[in-house]
Amino acid sequence: MPLLTYRQSGGTPPPDAEALEVHADGTYRLWRTIDRASRPPSPVGRFAGRLDEPQHSAVRAAVDACGHAEPVSLTPPRGAAKDRVTIGARSSEWGDDQGPPAPWDALATLLHELLGTLTASPSAAITLRQHDGELALVRLGPDDLELDLSGANVRAVSWQDGSPVDEWKAPVGGPRSAVTGAGWTFPLPFGHPFSGTVTAHADDVLAFDGEFWRACSVSVRDSDRILRPVQAAGLR
Repeated sequence: MPLLTYRQSGGTPPPDAEALEVHADGTYRLWRTIDRASRPPSPVGRFAGRLDEPQHSAVRAAVDACGHAEPVSLTPPRGAAKDRVTIGARSSEWGDDQGPPAPWDALATLLHELLGTLTASPSAAITLRQHDGELALVRLGPDDLELDLSGANVRAVSWQDGSPVDEWKAPVGGPRSAVTGAGWTFPLPFGHPFSGTVTAHADDVLAFDGEFWRACSVSVRDSDRILRPVQAAGLR
């Protein structure tokens, strides 16, 4: 039995679908669907490894504290994603942006951090890379990830003074079946007309998590001044 399982799901469509499982020995498995579920946005796909000692100690301490507390069940605000944490046979849940009572608040903060930091150990994941005006999906990790790019699209968002001011969009026109083998990259159309600060987004990239197809999205920026997230949805 895992030491802890964490699910982030739902919210304003398209919904979140993030999953983390941590075991007593510190090993973990993570699936990421929406890059904006962490700050800064991350790669998406499958991740695995072992927590470092500070992370492992923090998780054990938080689990021990919550294991001695009463479970909580808070109804998420309308449009908010739901966090669900299971420790042993008991589960607690609250809205993603809701502050659960102590000691659950410390665990919620820690889990949100781990959603981002643990993507440093990809198993089968993808990210978006932009260089000299060219854009591509790129494989991360040693394992293959099964994709469907037939319904994917690319967006360029132009920003001014911290706000989006215009958007360009184009279909990817990719294959229905693609496997991210060693060295895999997939060039994307990126002929937007904008100058200045632009964020690039690849949306509706279907990835198979072993059980469901998840419509993932990833983004990349051309400036440290702005990093804005994009959305993804889980499809059965």
